Amino acid sequence: MRYGRGPYSKKILFCLSELRTEIPCLGSIMNIETNNPTLVIWKALMSWGESLGCHQMPERSFFLRGYQFPVCARCTGVIIGYILAVPIYYISGFHRNTSIFGCFSMLTDWGIQKIRLMESTNTRRFLTGLIGGFGLMSIQIEIIRCVIQRLESWSIQK
Repeated sequence: MRYGRGPYSKKILFCLSELRTEIPCLGSIMNIETNNPTLVIWKALMSWGESLGCHQMPERSFFLRGYQFPVCARCTGVIIGYILAVPIYYISGFHRNTSIFGCFSMLTDWGIQKIRLMESTNTRRFLTGLIGGFGLMSIQIEIIRCVIQRLESWSIQK
């Protein structure tokens, strides 16, 4: 198996080498050892969060039992919003105005903070991320549904 192929592979290998633990499939390759499995999981999740593009700033992140979440408060909300949007879309359908409002509320909160008009709180970041992620995923699902419907209509016409 060759390593070092993807853009994040060096960061991931560096992170894994910092773990100094015995990981079943990687331990023999990387000669790393530790006795804290929670630390191993946390380091892997932090690496995953970084690969998603999250800044992972501690002051903008939640903590659980002393461990920082792998993504910031807004990204946590976006991920949960993505997950919630799928079943809600199939139960209640697509609501264009709600989806657009969700996206704009997240963009507005981010913009106000970016121009330093007002500092956002982690709770507000999470909530705007939640409704923004919900809105964004609903729009993406609707686009995919429309594309599939269009492709099916084209195949019927041929």
